[in-house]
Amino acid sequence: MRLETAFVVGLSVLVLAMSACGGDDSDGGDQAGGGGQETLSRQEVIARGDTLCKEFREDTERLLNRADRITDPKQQAEILHRVADRGKEVADEFDSFDPPPADARIIDRYVSVSREQLTLLRRAADSLEQGDAQEAGTLLDSGQGKGAELRGIAQGYGFKVCGSERD
Repeated sequence: MRLETAFVVGLSVLVLAMSACGGDDSDGGDQAGGGGQETLSRQEVIARGDTLCKEFREDTERLLNRADRITDPKQQAEILHRVADRGKEVADEFDSFDPPPADARIIDRYVSVSREQLTLLRRAADSLEQGDAQEAGTLLDSGQGKGAELRGIAQGYGFKVCGSERD
C-alpha cells in the first residue's frame, strides 16, 4: 500500500536527516554570547553535535523498526510524535551551544531548518490521526526536501554523524 511505503520511507528519511531537530518555534536567540557560557570551538561544536546526533539515531532506531511493522495510522502518528518530541530535545541542546561568533548563524540555521522539518513531521502525524493519509504522505515528502537541506548544512559545517546518511 502506498501510504505504508510513503510513511516508512518518509519517516526514515526524516529521522536520518533530523539529527538535530526541534519542535517549538523559539528563535534560537542569543547563541553567541549565550548567557555566560564559554564559547565552544568549531571542533567542540562538531564533537558535541555529532554525539547528540548519534544518541538521537540510537533512541529512534527502535521506533523506526516498529514503523516497518505497523499499518494503523494512529500508531504511525504516535511514532511521528515521539520522534518529533525527541528531536525537539536534541534541537534544544543545540540551542544551548555557544558556538564561535563566526559560526553562530550556521548553527542557528541548522536548528531552524530542523524545527521546520519537525513542524512538517507533527503536521503529518496530525493528518494521520485525522485519517488523511494523502496529506500525511505529502508532508513527509516535503520533509525529505528539508532533510536534504539539513544534511547540506551539516556537511558544510563539518559534522560527521549529523550530515551522514543513516546506515
